Amino acid sequence: MAVYHMDIKAHSRSLHTHAIALSSYRSGQRLLCDADGKVRHCRRGDKSAVLYTCLINNRDLSRERLWNKVEKMEKRKDSVVAREMELALPVELSQEQQIDLSVAMGERIAQRYNCAVDVAVHYPDRDGDDRNFHVHLLFTPRSWAGNNVNEREFAQRKYRDLNRASAKEEVLFWRNLWEEKVNQALEKCGLEERVSSLSCEAQGKMKKYEHFDFQKYQYLRRTNQLEDAKRASRLGLEIRREELELEDLVEIRNELIIEKEKLLAKEKKYAGFREETGRSGRGEPLTSETESGDYRETGKLPADSDKFDRGSIPERSHEQSGTGPDNSQREQSLLTGTGGVNGRSSGELETGPETTAHEGTGGLGRRTWDGI
Repeated sequence: MAVYHMDIKAHSRSLHTHAIALSSYRSGQRLLCDADGKVRHCRRGDKSAVLYTCLINNRDLSRERLWNKVEKMEKRKDSVVAREMELALPVELSQEQQIDLSVAMGERIAQRYNCAVDVAVHYPDRDGDDRNFHVHLLFTPRSWAGNNVNEREFAQRKYRDLNRASAKEEVLFWRNLWEEKVNQALEKCGLEERVSSLSCEAQGKMKKYEHFDFQKYQYLRRTNQLEDAKRASRLGLEIRREELELEDLVEIRNELIIEKEKLLAKEKKYAGFREETGRSGRGEPLTSETESGDYRETGKLPADSDKFDRGSIPERSHEQSGTGPDNSQREQSLLTGTGGVNGRSSGELETGPETTAHEGTGGLGRRTWDGI
């Protein structure tokens, strides 16, 4: 399956690195160093074969002349003489597609930094995983002085995008870009495989085996113990994964037990309340139906359901409802103004100097003031 791998490096003289040796190892070519007159041939022995090499934005300089020029520009003993991106290529792609993907990424680097890029696609290592196709993108630490292709001088100041102070956002940019390019190439080939620039922890996945530091990796590889160490590490991670799953199941079981105890306590409290009050939870008298099941849930009416017959409910009398003939007559008299107060008609009401009776108000006068 396709895997994601990106390693961004800065090669410094403080680590005893040389630009000519770096390019010779990646390209597999013999390169003459102008500084000491020695020929560098660093890719020999049982190293993996080189599938493809090319130079991008090199201003018509050969590989040898390009990196000798880079060495001459750097004066400090701890100068960065080259930067590099090491990328894993999807094994699902053909070799031509892997080369196209590598060149596209190299062109993007040259465009962003206006620098020269040395591309080298390698076969898998002979003693390693036979799916490990990868590419080395070695690029100059300085931009070209101008945009004219005939100008072959580097700028006096280096670009600082990948320095430690501001490298975090820049590295995230390249990681996301490589993820996008690989997934586009896989989708173009009609493959369902996808890669992610996120870590295994961020994706919620367990690692296949622990990460070995460089020195340990080299030691295990030299002593032919690498595969055994990976298998042991994978077994340890699987045991740890099973322990975590078991811990999750135990936690879920404990939560269910607590929930069950709460439900039993509520049921016990509810049963005690019914025994004390003699009623169900709805305030109804306890009957055989309410104890065995609510008829609204079972769909069965109680045996004495005939007492709920609407026809058996007695009619309310006029005295109880307040709608008898006396009340009706009283309301009519109040509306027409013919009713009296305390048995007297409206014409029998006394009127004083400050009050007057108006017809149509039920015999009740409205207070007025003299002279108004």
